[in-house]
Amino acid sequence: MKKSGALKTILKTTFLSAIGTLVLGLGGCALDPAGLAISAAGSLYSPPDPATVIVPEFKNSFGAYNCPSLAEAEVTLKADSNDPGDVVLLGALEAIRQLKAEKGCSAITQTAPTQTSANSTANNVSQTPPDLQGGFGLEIETLSSSIGTAIGLNPAQGAVVISALKGGTGEKAGLEPLDVIVEVAGQKVANAADLQGIVSKMRPGFNAPVRIWRDHTFADLTVEVATPQAPVAATAAAPAAANSASTESRRGWLGVVVFSESLSIPLVRDLNLPDAHGVLVVGTGMESAAAQAGLKAFDIIQSIDGQAFDRPDQLLSYLSSRKAGNTVNIQILRNHSTIPLTATLKAEEPANPPVPAGVEIYCYATASPYVPEQGGSVYWISTLFPVPGATLKTAVEHGNVVGPQFRQYLISQGISPGKVEAAFGICSTYGSANDSLQASVARNKTAAFTSTGSTIVTLRWAP
Repeated sequence: MKKSGALKTILKTTFLSAIGTLVLGLGGCALDPAGLAISAAGSLYSPPDPATVIVPEFKNSFGAYNCPSLAEAEVTLKADSNDPGDVVLLGALEAIRQLKAEKGCSAITQTAPTQTSANSTANNVSQTPPDLQGGFGLEIETLSSSIGTAIGLNPAQGAVVISALKGGTGEKAGLEPLDVIVEVAGQKVANAADLQGIVSKMRPGFNAPVRIWRDHTFADLTVEVATPQAPVAATAAAPAAANSASTESRRGWLGVVVFSESLSIPLVRDLNLPDAHGVLVVGTGMESAAAQAGLKAFDIIQSIDGQAFDRPDQLLSYLSSRKAGNTVNIQILRNHSTIPLTATLKAEEPANPPVPAGVEIYCYATASPYVPEQGGSVYWISTLFPVPGATLKTAVEHGNVVGPQFRQYLISQGISPGKVEAAFGICSTYGSANDSLQASVARNKTAAFTSTGSTIVTLRWAP
């Protein structure tokens, strides 16, 4: 079956995570972690009780799957199993059954989204519609994946506020730069064009309920729809003046991808940092100001222009106030050494790498310790990347190679081998691999995971 390899990896890693949860729950008696893990594994099989630990863990793993993907996973697991009574299989199937019921999935198998539709959505992200002239008085842009990751909004969908018109209804309602509008009057906002389309159909004076994402939480506001302003009479010089506007009047882009949270105790420990001060870089954009300045994954940004940062939203808020062409002085920590860098901000956000035409298989990789540590562990996950030339028949083979490559990369960056013993590559079609990746990342927000003190870090990485 085409998803067999990826699903087997999910079964294995989810089961290990369930074992780790049990080990952490043994009151700190981890004198023999390996032995405790084996004992815990035995307790799960005798007597079999998948509902206690395994079903919630699998619901976390499959939580981001849509209805077609859940149906496909169910069929694949049943067809591929040699032991219908296997407690791990039963736990996975029960989790899928519960999720299908919760999501209202019908019994009819639907067609999964194609790679083309996924790529079209990705291409739309780069669109930047003009200001809302007669709406909320805002300058907006479609939320990019890099900013979404940095401010902790997953999935990264919505219209991000760049600035609010002085005296406009948006400013009066309390909207601020870096707020992300995700819903207006009960209608979902996926991008800036959505927001424009929704507001353009509302009558002036209507008090629209607006849901936003701010400071890692959702908030509700009421924003009045403004009366459209009459167009200013154009003169012969007006178009020329508009076209000649300097790039310095536009927002500047550094093009750095940062970890969405403050540095946790497990991260400080695993990266051997002196303290929890700074923001972790997890990648840079192609041809970005950050890349050209020499910023790399695993750098810790300590300050910019002398202003120190301990949270990613503080850093992004500062950068949003800088203009294209501005030079910023960045102080980073790399390999226990403080290094000064200088970057000149660009006028456009760096584009994502182009996706090769005709690619069938995509992969991502994960790495973590086999047995979670007291106080929490770091779970490393790569972003999704295409594998040109791979096919469904060779997907499992590629996954077996990708996992060790990711582990070796982490070790080369100073991570202890014992911290990344469980390394796996997951390769499948775009939709299946992306569903699995989003499910893995979504575990970071579950109470069962956060209670362990662990951290999931997504790195922009490809072999």
